[in-house]
Amino acid sequence: MLALKMAELDHLQETFGEMPVLLLDDIASELDRERMTNLLQYVRQQEVQVLITTTDVTPFLPVLQQDSKLFRVEEGRLTYEGNGTP
Repeated sequence: MLALKMAELDHLQETFGEMPVLLLDDIASELDRERMTNLLQYVRQQEVQVLITTTDVTPFLPVLQQDSKLFRVEEGRLTYEGNGTP
């Protein structure tokens, strides 16, 4: 499914001349750490803006970069947690 998403990103960029925002919902529950790291490195190379939802940020900490932003939604409140560097 992710390969189709990546192909769709390429198609949309070619069609409209800019990259769309990529929404990924709870990928940590579906991918092992190596595949998740590969996916995030790929989208970083493509300069794609990515919004990821997760119930546990821990698996993402090793691959987050300075330009990553962390937000928490808890009990209907949105709070900014800072940049993505551990």
